[in-house]
Amino acid sequence: MVNRVSEFDSSFTYQLVTPEHHDFQALVAELNASLTRLTQDSGESSFVAEEYHADSDRYGVVYVANEPVACGGFRAYDAQCAELKRMYSKRQGAGSYLLEQLQQAAAELGYQHLILSTRRVNQAAVQFYRKHGYQECTPYGKYVGRDVSICMSKVCMSKDSTANT
Repeated sequence: MVNRVSEFDSSFTYQLVTPEHHDFQALVAELNASLTRLTQDSGESSFVAEEYHADSDRYGVVYVANEPVACGGFRAYDAQCAELKRMYSKRQGAGSYLLEQLQQAAAELGYQHLILSTRRVNQAAVQFYRKHGYQECTPYGKYVGRDVSICMSKVCMSKDSTANT
């Protein structure tokens, strides 16, 4: 079996954190400000750090030379599905690197799907997720009936299941 060679900048490092981690919180504050400028809604109401469950949720920060440049994570939606939350990147390639780390972690925890919601007006995010294989799906949870949101999903696959032999 041949291991996949990462196409990402070798200066990226990923650190698993809790949502209370200071670098995660600082990046989320930047995300909130950015979303407020774009959508007039910070998205804060859709994420409560205190609801973190170490057995089912994962959050991470990407660094370059010890500088935090991207954050995000997922929480359990149900037994088979995890929901991406608070995804933010301020460096080219760091968001893709982070997403790969989170997708792998979700697969390792046994999740079969990842879901997310973002605002339709946030076309950069919509295109980012489409580029990474996410497709529009039926709205879920609080997003049902909210035309401003787009819900997307992707099947989870571990690196082992996608490696070339």
